[in-house]
Amino acid sequence: MIRISSRFLYFFVPIITFGFNLSVGQTHLPQPNIEKSIEKLVEQGYLGQAQFFKDVELAWPDALPILIKNIEHPDENIREMIVKSLRFNRAPCSEVGESIGKRLGDQIQKVRYESVYSLSDLNCKSQVEEIKNLIKSEKDLEVLNIAIPSLGKLGTSTDISFLKDIEQDELRLLGTRLQATYALAKLNGPYDSQLIKTGLTTDNDEIKTTSLRALGKTGNLDLYKSLETDIQHLKTENKFLKEATYAEKAVVLYARNQSVTQQEYYLFSLLDDKEAMVRQWAALKVAEEFADPKNVEKLADIASTPSKRGSEEAFFILLYKKLKTQEELFNLMSKKQSSPK
Repeated sequence: MIRISSRFLYFFVPIITFGFNLSVGQTHLPQPNIEKSIEKLVEQGYLGQAQFFKDVELAWPDALPILIKNIEHPDENIREMIVKSLRFNRAPCSEVGESIGKRLGDQIQKVRYESVYSLSDLNCKSQVEEIKNLIKSEKDLEVLNIAIPSLGKLGTSTDISFLKDIEQDELRLLGTRLQATYALAKLNGPYDSQLIKTGLTTDNDEIKTTSLRALGKTGNLDLYKSLETDIQHLKTENKFLKEATYAEKAVVLYARNQSVTQQEYYLFSLLDDKEAMVRQWAALKVAEEFADPKNVEKLADIASTPSKRGSEEAFFILLYKKLKTQEELFNLMSKKQSSPK
């Protein structure tokens, strides 16, 4: 039986569909009415979310002011879907950051969660204080476990003491403290390596996973070597294989005294790794930390070369970061495939 990944369906089917439309001269589809799409979503709930996301994408960027106007909609599903769609369509933080930031105080957990996720993913550094205020009062662990590490991405050295207080707070759960360790390592702040060691020896699978992520972010080769036996053992258990493998790769990636150029070179080399999960991890890291216009041609070359192991992942980056449109990618593929071997 042939299995098709959801990532293929989400990112490649629109390309194929565009190619078909191009061949029959139908590249301009009628723009959906987003107000009506919201009304349908209220009626259909989660059953209508796929169509809603599609409508927003087709109407983008004209959909943006309508979404912002409705971000405080009384229906919690609408608020959640709007926050998600702003993230999926890479809305500029300068235009949506404040509106999403206000949803950090939403009474509904899933809306708060998606709001933190979107602020982090859209790199909304202007909302750091709002995220810190959320952390101070948040009781839900799922929200905390995305809000605390988001400070590692959005914060600065001025936020290290705030994170250090969380890491050292013995009244907090170990998993929550380890999220702060992760964020501190990402900010190159002082972190408690003993917490990572403790986390790897617990019976809690989620805490072990968080410890592996924190270890990978430290770039501390000596710490890694002291835990190498434990990590190799975890790799024998399928449920930890991915995170343990990532930790190995990430420690090298973030090794201290390594230049940004060296990090970038190492990540791009992993797009051609023999292991699919490593390629996908590398793609996500490239998208998060190094995807910008200067890398478009490098990524486009990988994306348009089927023999390249990282082609699907590179496609993902280019679409996800809006570095190339679907039309540009299709034209690129066509040109590559028609060029002499």
